[in-house]
Amino acid sequence: MGSFLYRDLSVLNCCVKKNKNVKENSENSEQKSLLPFKLEDLKKPNESCLKAVDEHLSECSYMLGYEASSVDSDVFKSLLPHKAAFSNGESYPNLVRWFGHIQSFSEEQKRKFPVLVSSVFNS
Repeated sequence: MGSFLYRDLSVLNCCVKKNKNVKENSENSEQKSLLPFKLEDLKKPNESCLKAVDEHLSECSYMLGYEASSVDSDVFKSLLPHKAAFSNGESYPNLVRWFGHIQSFSEEQKRKFPVLVSSVFNS
């Protein structure tokens, strides 16, 4: 068993339907952003970006679906250099919980996370 690509993102809508920030892409009305933040914004996260991630994780165990995926791995890698910015569990308790959980996986396990398309991020 290896990684696989989810072709139908509708199977991952457990958190998406609760996410009030899901927006339609202006170029393609059928494509929707599934997360309320941009991956590129996590490379230099500010308070509003961290808050968006924390709020998203208040209703979701993972970034998408019911299991860790490549999206979780991508977000984790982007946030890792900035761990000190959100390590205060009082300000971002859901982010801290999620980060610790993803950090508990070995690199080999993270490479085996299911691969999701990159268009899940808000653009």
